[in-house]
Amino acid sequence: IQLPVGAEKDFRGVIDLVRMRMIIFPESGDGRSFEEKEIPTDLMEEATMARQEMVENAAEFDEHLLDLFVEEKEIPNDLVQAALRKGTLTQDITLVLAGSALKHKGVSLVLDAVVDYLPSPVDIPPVEGLDVETGEPITRMADDKEPLCLMVFKTIAEPTGDLTFVRVYSGVLNKGVRLLNPRTGKHERVGRLLRMHANKRENIDDVRAGDIAAVIGLKNTVTGDTLCDEEKPILLSKIVFPDGVIQMSVEPKRSQDRDKLSEAIGRMMREDPTFRAQTNEATGQLLISGMGELHLEIIVHRLSSAYNIEVQTGKPKVAYKQRLARKLETEARYIRQSGGRGQYAVAWVRFEQTEEGNTQLEFVDAIKGGSIPREYIPSVHHGLKEIFATGGNTGYPFVNVKATLFDGKYHDVDSSEMAFHNAGVLAFRQAMENNITYLEPIMKVLGARAGGVPRQRGRGPWAPAAARSARSTPRATCGWCARSCRSPRCSPTPRRCAARPKAAAPTRWSSSSTATCPPAWPPRRWRRTDTGRTGAVPTRGVARSSERATPRA
Repeated sequence: IQLPVGAEKDFRGVIDLVRMRMIIFPESGDGRSFEEKEIPTDLMEEATMARQEMVENAAEFDEHLLDLFVEEKEIPNDLVQAALRKGTLTQDITLVLAGSALKHKGVSLVLDAVVDYLPSPVDIPPVEGLDVETGEPITRMADDKEPLCLMVFKTIAEPTGDLTFVRVYSGVLNKGVRLLNPRTGKHERVGRLLRMHANKRENIDDVRAGDIAAVIGLKNTVTGDTLCDEEKPILLSKIVFPDGVIQMSVEPKRSQDRDKLSEAIGRMMREDPTFRAQTNEATGQLLISGMGELHLEIIVHRLSSAYNIEVQTGKPKVAYKQRLARKLETEARYIRQSGGRGQYAVAWVRFEQTEEGNTQLEFVDAIKGGSIPREYIPSVHHGLKEIFATGGNTGYPFVNVKATLFDGKYHDVDSSEMAFHNAGVLAFRQAMENNITYLEPIMKVLGARAGGVPRQRGRGPWAPAAARSARSTPRATCGWCARSCRSPRCSPTPRRCAARPKAAAPTRWSSSSTATCPPAWPPRRWRRTDTGRTGAVPTRGVARSSERATPRA
């Protein structure tokens, strides 16, 4: 419905095709002021052709307009505007306007178009919800006489309390009224009502059906919640926010800022439901996720500018785990003599794998004949559990391990609980030598693929890094097909976190080009890769395959 005059840095105005007027924007201003003039001769032909095309499309929604267009008679501007509004309300056409937000060019015209063409509250169907008591579907009309019903669509966390933006779907919202939150079952009381004008606020006494306003005083209400009359409750459909698509770790540069960082992130999560933060229990990292790289960069910038918290960002660590590769028996001899009472403990332990998903050490006491006194057996168990949980030198916890204590020796004087505890630690460390398989998380991926996905082994929620993912099942044909596969869970990170100077790029041992394997010593026959590459790795809509690698056996 507009024709731009100029482009990019030469953009200076638009031609209103409904009223056939040229609008010139000043180079400096707030967007409210502009100049209207006649369309120049050199642009008249192009504007006339564009208007004819617009009127032809609008005529599909008004018979009177169609008759005038076919008979080539003069068409009133109001009739064209009414036909365009009909097509917009039925969602059959989309109106396009031109402008530039950099210098506020055309912003006021967009706001005028919202009023002229978009539906008012009485033009849309009644809002639907569920009766809180019966669960039956009910509706509410956009009418002041209906029971009160409103929804929270935005929250701004302020030092004095949250500023909550609401839309009233039915009824009249007054100051001091007591409302019910059906999600929590708690009551809220409205303190003040504000009409927002950008950064200016106007106190008002009531908000009627179809209007929006800001509320001060709500305590336990978040974005997407319904507030309603407690005598006639209704629960509206909750706003569904997408999961984050990119992730990075943050930590404060100053240790004294940890509490401030937690408080600031909590505030921003209340303001922006698409921003998530959580602490990875396996790695101990604080991870933030958002809808894109720019989203997270704005979050980090706000932490610095608004909260005065300098943070260090990085890539999320992968929560690797490990298991023993084969069954074996070890003899742990912990014998120390340094004058006075010594330390003496000998323990024979058999290690073997258990069923998948066993995250606890399975300990079996098979001592017979009193080769180890009963009071020392729990100490051996505690020593084994210590390495099982901490992972020894690698730092990654074990899974699927069964340890059987079946023999040992002790000394009447030198044996002690500490000695047998250390013997248990030593037994597990001996079992780890040349006998480790590293595991990494595996996720399910569904995406479009043009060809097949290589099949490789992968079992259970954790799969060996040497047998990384990729069982696929075709879902459709016709050139492109949807395939579900299993892939290493590798969250994408912003390039600013993944990038490193090329000259200083470290070399690590990896089983593929997308994730690095973390062993303390380099496993044999694993491919050596450079982890200094930049770029984020997508997790959704992409099925990745990896190269085979044989772990140290």
